[in-house]
Order: sequence, then structure tokens, then C-alpha cells
Amino acid sequence: MDDFTPISALSDYAGGPFGDNSIKWRHAVVEFLCVNLACGLLKLNDYPGKPLIVDVKLVEDYLTNGDVSRGFDVDDIWNILYFVGTEKLTDNLARRNLLSWDAIDMEENSDFIDFIKRSYAAIEIS
Repeated sequence: MDDFTPISALSDYAGGPFGDNSIKWRHAVVEFLCVNLACGLLKLNDYPGKPLIVDVKLVEDYLTNGDVSRGFDVDDIWNILYFVGTEKLTDNLARRNLLSWDAIDMEENSDFIDFIKRSYAAIEIS
């Protein structure tokens, strides 16, 4: 699974980062990243100066306020933070032969959808 920045996530939703409803898009991306971090499907990729403890609240704070202590404003953060799938996610994708770009053209995999639903149900979403 390729790593990605927040600015590239959900690019078709609500017009994406440069569309007419970019605020709605930003909120959706923050929620998407935080939910998937909380249930262990995504993690923040390593970068120089990365805090030892990275939790959902820290990432949400970075995405809404920037990283003031390191001199990065919100727009910087949306371009420099990279997220990647965890072993939990990539292993589940691989088991279902979904860990390739060819999987995009495959029919919906109900077993994988159930895995995602169970993962989401296991966390408390605020």
C-alpha cells in the first residue's frame, strides 16, 4: 500500500482540496485519518523529529493547528505528513488478494468490507 499525504486523501469528496467545499473535505479527511489511526489500520510514517508517541489527538491537532513547535503551519502539515497502512491492514488486504492496483477493478469484496466494519465498530468515535 502506497503512503499518502492528507492533501491527497479523498480527493474526489466534496470537490477535494481545491473545490468549492474544501472545508467539508478537510473535516472528512481529518475524520477518515483519525478513525483509521484509532482502529489500527493506518499509521503515521516516520519522519525526522517525529514524536515518540503519536496518537489520534496529536495527529488531529497537527491537522487542525499545524505543528507550531517545529514551525509548520496547517498547510505545511497537510503536505508533509505521510500515512501508510499498518500490518493489520496490509495483511488483511494480502489475504484477500487486494494488495495491488488491479484490485481497484475487482468486484466489491464483502469479506474485506466486513473486516473494515468490525475494525470501525471496535473503537469509540467521538
